[in-house]
Amino acid sequence: MNKILFTGGLGDIFAVEARMSDAEKFSVREIYLATPASKFIKQALKYHYLWNKYPVTDILTREQIAKFAPSKYCIHSLSELIKVCKTKGVTYPSGKIVDMSIIKIFGEIRAGQRPWNGSGFAFPRIKCDLVCDFITTSGDWRISNRSFTQSEIDRVKEYAKINNLIISELGEGKTTFEEYVGLTLGCREFIGIDSAASVLAAIDKVSFPEKKIFIRSVNKAWYNHRSSWYPPKALDFFYGTEYK
Repeated sequence: MNKILFTGGLGDIFAVEARMSDAEKFSVREIYLATPASKFIKQALKYHYLWNKYPVTDILTREQIAKFAPSKYCIHSLSELIKVCKTKGVTYPSGKIVDMSIIKIFGEIRAGQRPWNGSGFAFPRIKCDLVCDFITTSGDWRISNRSFTQSEIDRVKEYAKINNLIISELGEGKTTFEEYVGLTLGCREFIGIDSAASVLAAIDKVSFPEKKIFIRSVNKAWYNHRSSWYPPKALDFFYGTEYK
């Protein structure tokens, strides 16, 4: 394999990596990115037990994706990336790059070709009661009501008060990257949007089944294809705007 391409957000990379076989993971020597989440993915890769010593290169920057990508938000596949590079005069690396993009891998997951294999990311854990990820910071204009409403936040806070739970809230300016992943892994309960943190929390529940996870989503595509992001039987879902 040697060279691989990742597209999509941080949660997508958590999901894709957990479906790669051991042979695929061990064969990686170079990682290429075409994603607006490059900054956070590079931080995460420093904690991968195999990949932390290998070079990571952006083929397209966040700004180039916003300008050149057909969706204006992300690159979906290797073929789309090659086309964008050719038409926009962007340098594309020489040699074969294996497509580990979300469109390809998620399709294989839904076809039953990508069994769950576990995560190779080894983030430090920070013990806490309840982690909440209320507000989207991805800038995803496609889903305007992705964040919790204030009334929903108030209901969660009341739930925490009744159950004597201390809330650790995630969000831009509230946590460092290490705190973001550490609190998500170390919490006993997770309540939040359909974010990268929700994927990481669900992955953690495979090893710690007592962990409670509730996810708010108004994205029907996400809900219908949630098996692409999350391990089997890992979630206690709530969907839409009703927290139960």
